[in-house]
Amino acid sequence: AINGGVIKLGRGSLDLTNCVIARNTTTQWGGGVLASGSQGTSICNVIHCTIAQNQSNLRGEGVHSKYLATINVENSIVWGSTSTNEIGLEHSGVVNIRYSNIEGSWPGEGNINLYPHFIDPANGDYRLISGSPGINSGDPTTPTDADGSRADMGALPKE
Repeated sequence: AINGGVIKLGRGSLDLTNCVIARNTTTQWGGGVLASGSQGTSICNVIHCTIAQNQSNLRGEGVHSKYLATINVENSIVWGSTSTNEIGLEHSGVVNIRYSNIEGSWPGEGNINLYPHFIDPANGDYRLISGSPGINSGDPTTPTDADGSRADMGALPKE
């Protein structure tokens, strides 16, 4: 892909929930997700997603926002690209991140920058192993996990 390895939002809104976006490549911006407001209002909500091992030749290997677009990330993991350039911004793009594990760090309530301990990312298994810093670290005001504990970060339940 030239822009947005999997998702390229140019106008409107999109909710991505409980999804894995992994191992994608783009020659320009947004190896995983690109939101661009150049064609109108763009808002992308990324909730309980794992965005991992994506590649971009320019910026935002995980997610990239430009031209007044907004990307909201919550209870998610953005990790493991070819650099620590996981989040990209340009031309007044906005990225709001809460209770997420972002490689290279990102400001926001509840955010961490700790290796997520995926089971086997080399073979596409992005579940969290016991002891992962993403377990029971999601937003405490969101619904609990199936086991009744505080929400985890990422798309997949622990092993």
